[in-house]
Amino acid sequence: MIRKLLEFLGTHFEIIFLVNLLALVILAVFFVFSRAREWTVSGIVVFLRRLLFYTVVAGELIVVISGGYVYWLNYQQKSESSLTDRVLPNTGWIKDPSTVYFVSDNELLSVQTNGANLKKIFVSEDAIRQYHFSPNGRYILIVTEKSLALAEVAVSKTEVLERIDVSSQGNDLNAVIENVGWSPDSQRFCYEISKWSRHSSQANYYVFDLATRKRSVIKSPARRFFLLLWDEGGENIYGINQEALDTQFYAYPSRLRIFRIPLSNLTPELAIEIPTKTTAIPYARLELSGIKLFSDGKKISFDVADKNRLMWVSDKGSKVGIDQADHFYYVRNQWWRKRLFYVPREPVEGDLAHYWPQGGKLPIRGLKWLPGSRYVIIAHNSLGVLVLEPATGKIGQLIKRPCSAFGWYEASK
Repeated sequence: MIRKLLEFLGTHFEIIFLVNLLALVILAVFFVFSRAREWTVSGIVVFLRRLLFYTVVAGELIVVISGGYVYWLNYQQKSESSLTDRVLPNTGWIKDPSTVYFVSDNELLSVQTNGANLKKIFVSEDAIRQYHFSPNGRYILIVTEKSLALAEVAVSKTEVLERIDVSSQGNDLNAVIENVGWSPDSQRFCYEISKWSRHSSQANYYVFDLATRKRSVIKSPARRFFLLLWDEGGENIYGINQEALDTQFYAYPSRLRIFRIPLSNLTPELAIEIPTKTTAIPYARLELSGIKLFSDGKKISFDVADKNRLMWVSDKGSKVGIDQADHFYYVRNQWWRKRLFYVPREPVEGDLAHYWPQGGKLPIRGLKWLPGSRYVIIAHNSLGVLVLEPATGKIGQLIKRPCSAFGWYEASK
């Protein structure tokens, strides 16, 4: 009973605090009016001094007690409420559903966050590695281990544009499709096919035109680009190469070599060299040189590397994450942190079991805020896909199977 009362106070702490503060002000006003006739000028001065003193003391006590309680509740108390006990069997309670895309086994699927309209977008013969929305949201490029496919969202139409097959060339040869990037007008895209063996490696770059359905080859740059980006006008592709430097002779350990690839001839030409310590793209530095890259193409496409992050900040500044004590927490604003529930670890079998703390590993493989910053999507090893409303702590099961690579289309702002 006491624990439930404490949880209620913690959940509604701000409202209860404001109601009590308002009641205190009302009582003070009534007291002043009731004693107003008996006061003299000197008496009023003495009263105001005492009132100020008692107000400051009471305020400090309230702040200290409240701060101590908040710290204990959200940083020290071990919650008995666990994730598995809180999960509802569905997400039909979501009021403003949005469409989410995700990968399960060899399938790319979409579903609304309230559980409605589950669709299969694409079924592959091999594992799906990533997918990229076009800037206008009409198309999705799907990259698998051995193919590149195009899906047209509105008509549920898909076609395989590129397929790599190295089986006839021996087991030593491997290949992968990567560096996929849409043009700003959603009419073209570039990509790379890399092949390698124990003896050599080769990278080929292409531009595909949706209008003509033709693939054009970018002339060999004699070096590999670790990233391909379009410019804002859609007239050039920029290939970015990193070159290591000898720090005995250079101030920086490496430099970025930016090559311009005009669509008119698809021939790489060196545009600029920038000394650097990291592989981060210096967008501001490039703009000073007249190179304006189309960075929104990466923002609206889901980054599969983000799936391992266990703390996210929404567009409105709210935070969700898992703390060191395995509690899922929610920070609505800058200072108020709230523990929602405990996340039980799953046991690890075999020789690796002793490497994991607390007898197991966290079952949550990733989480991310959905558009609108009201709900959070969570990937759980055994429970599947979960949707959480952090403001209320309500959580439901969307899909009951392991999934990954969650994404959605968001128009650039």
